[in-house]
Order: sequence, then structure tokens, then C-alpha cells
Amino acid sequence: MPETYAIIIPVQNEAAVIGSTIDKLQSHLPHNCIIGVGLNACTDESRHICAKRGVIIGETRHSGYGRGCKVAIEAVDQVCVPTAYLFFAGDGANDPNDLIKMMDYFELGDYRFIMGIRQYVHENIFERLKRTLPNRGLGLYCRLLGGQLFKDLGPLRLIERNLFRQMKLREEVWGWTIEAQLRAAQLNEDILAFSIREKPRLAGFQKVSGVSAWRSAMIGLKIIQAGWRCKKRGLIEKAGN
Repeated sequence: MPETYAIIIPVQNEAAVIGSTIDKLQSHLPHNCIIGVGLNACTDESRHICAKRGVIIGETRHSGYGRGCKVAIEAVDQVCVPTAYLFFAGDGANDPNDLIKMMDYFELGDYRFIMGIRQYVHENIFERLKRTLPNRGLGLYCRLLGGQLFKDLGPLRLIERNLFRQMKLREEVWGWTIEAQLRAAQLNEDILAFSIREKPRLAGFQKVSGVSAWRSAMIGLKIIQAGWRCKKRGLIEKAGN
């Protein structure tokens, strides 16, 4: 039987771009992929646009990247039992061909966690540094907490289903990506990282990068706090074993 993959897309008010994003995915992906959209605190036409395209929809009234991922996964799991979840941006910044690369790597059988390291090739050097340096700093922070060095907290990733269940992720807003990587390290899971080209979002508004310095700092602090919570959780689990 071929593997079944679930493409998970958290969406918050992406009506201007989510239709074209799904269209591109549906034209590029193999037949053994399904798409699950997690609408979180949407107040625009995103739901209607997704429903027209026949994708699986989960929905929550509460805002949060992690919440969007969770409700999408819950909706997908009611339909099938996927081999792995692949997390994809709804804003048009990710390339569907990178999903195919991740599936190819996964089917080699060596890794259960595969992620893309973003390269901002379409931006000037100032913008690239503004996006890259905070991620490098958070990557060093991850090494201090979990022993593995990460060059990015990029959202484009594949997590095998059983590993995802083992992680028992708790963060629901800004800490979703860092928690997943630290939990994988705590579980002694090897992570395969490869370079991807991230384009500027096609429409809508930025929620993390490209916002005010104050908001970026506050989000960065919340990510750091989420990493520390995950670290403490790992120590508690280790002490209990």
C-alpha cells in the first residue's frame, strides 16, 4: 500500500491567497496526499474558499498557529490514518516541490522528522539578515536546551505520525515549531534538515516577521519561554523514568 500523507495548513484570514495556494498544491501533489486546513480565528472568506476546493477543514474560534495545526490534524484523522503530517504555509511562501522532496527523503526510511531551512533569496541583504539572524539565535538557544543545533525554526516540515503522537505537543500559539524540534531532541530523534527557498508571501499580512520591532521582540520572547517550558517538561519526564 502506498504511503498516505496529510498536508497540514494553518490558516488565519488568508482569503486573498489560500485559494491559489491550494490550487497549486492540488496540481503538484501525488494522489496519495490529502490536504487539511486548520482555520483559526478566521473572520474572512477563507472557509468558503477552502470548502469549494474539497479539502478537509478543521476550525477553532481561537487564534494560534499551533491551534490551527491541531484542528487540521484532528479533522484529517477522522477521515484517514496518514503515515506522516507535512506542515505547509498558506500564504504562498512555500514551494510544493519541497513537499515532494520531503516525501522522497522520508521514504528512504532513515528519518521521521524532516524540515526545511529557509533561504530568503528574493530579498535584499538587510531583509535577509533581519529574518535569518533571529532564527540563528533561536537555533543556538535550542542547542543549549536540547543538545541539537538548529539553523531555523522553519514551519515547513514532515513529522511521522507515531513520532508526532509521542511528542504530545502542548504549545498552541508561537511555541509550536520550537517545541516540536526540542521534543524530537528529547526523544533522541535524528532530524534531517535541507535548504529550501522561501518566497515573500503573496498576500495578506505578516504575523511574525516583517512586523514592528516591538512585536517581533514580544513574539521572540514567547518563543523563548515556550522552549524553556519544553525543557522543564523533558527534565520532569526524565526524572520520572
